Amino acid sequence: MSNKNVGKVLNLSGNGGGSGSLKLESLTITTPPSKTTYKSGEAFDPTGMVVTAGYGYGITSNVTGYMVSPSVLTDGVSEVTVIYTEGRTTLTAVTPVIVKKVLTSIEVTTPPAKTAYQYLEGFDTSGMVVTAFFSDGSAAPVTDYRYPTTELSTLGQQVIDLDYTYEGTTQSTSLMLTVNPIVVDVPAQKELVVYDGNAKYPVWDGYDSVKMAVSGDTIGANAGSYAAVFTLVYGYVFPSGDTKATVSWAIGKAVIPALPAQSNAIAADGTAKAPEWNGYDPAKLTIGGAQFGIEPGEYAATFAPTANYQWWDGTTGPKDAVWIIHSVIVPIPVQKGSLTYTGAAQTPEWDNLDTENCSVEVAPAADAGEHTATCTLTTGM
Repeated sequence: MSNKNVGKVLNLSGNGGGSGSLKLESLTITTPPSKTTYKSGEAFDPTGMVVTAGYGYGITSNVTGYMVSPSVLTDGVSEVTVIYTEGRTTLTAVTPVIVKKVLTSIEVTTPPAKTAYQYLEGFDTSGMVVTAFFSDGSAAPVTDYRYPTTELSTLGQQVIDLDYTYEGTTQSTSLMLTVNPIVVDVPAQKELVVYDGNAKYPVWDGYDSVKMAVSGDTIGANAGSYAAVFTLVYGYVFPSGDTKATVSWAIGKAVIPALPAQSNAIAADGTAKAPEWNGYDPAKLTIGGAQFGIEPGEYAATFAPTANYQWWDGTTGPKDAVWIIHSVIVPIPVQKGSLTYTGAAQTPEWDNLDTENCSVEVAPAADAGEHTATCTLTTGM
């Protein structure tokens, strides 16, 4: 290496009559470097360091063309040697340094107690040991590592990244967790809705609009079965493992509480006759069977519920309703005049009594008040 002072010639006699060559005799670090503390693996930084060569006779010169050893500082190094050569002379000087260990890696040396989770659970570090490894070969468990605190939201295998910082150096590692979907029950119709001519919506047990969407038959008007389709959002499954389920729901038939009954009295006169009916609504019942008659006697009309109705007993088949054509229309007798209490038993006399076609049965009564008589038609009326 060269130096600006190498090759200087000075007159050492004091009168300029002789000459001599300067020879390197000493090497001194007169100003230490600005940086004396390092992390293992850093390169030595000579900034601020002044290296001075001595030549005897009080002659010195600051030099720069030196080498240093080691140039990269590692664990265990406590000083750096400065090496300077002029001509055939090589001298050294040392400057102290402090080398600190650095973090080289971290590792999960004991896995956490819990490694399988449900969707949206939070990571539990219980039982987990994270060990830090350093450049000097040492290792130590650490607790102030960092990890995501968000809910676990990737089904299947989810990677959790962990990192730890020591003296400004950060190292990372990862941990594999299993995230399982949340199992939810398939919704079911809560209660049967009954036909009334208006649109109907089912009420569901187990339906959660946050977790699922519903499509398919979500509204109906007529009695019968419908099919709704429930589709789960990400992170949820039904017990079958599927994310979609088709569920039947129903609108029940409205109930007809009784058979229609003849409401009019009909007398045979040689022409076709039809009864009038109490309780007959063409929107609810269809009529068949004997709907007309000419001769006196009993006839049977049939009634069957329409599609949205059923009988009181739950059946939907036709039922017979008997109606009558009489030979003669017999008036209902009425009491003639009035009776006054006498203390003795009495029976009334009758107005409008058709004795040919009707008979009246009445028990004698002594007390004041209302009493009942029975009027019976002659057979065939």
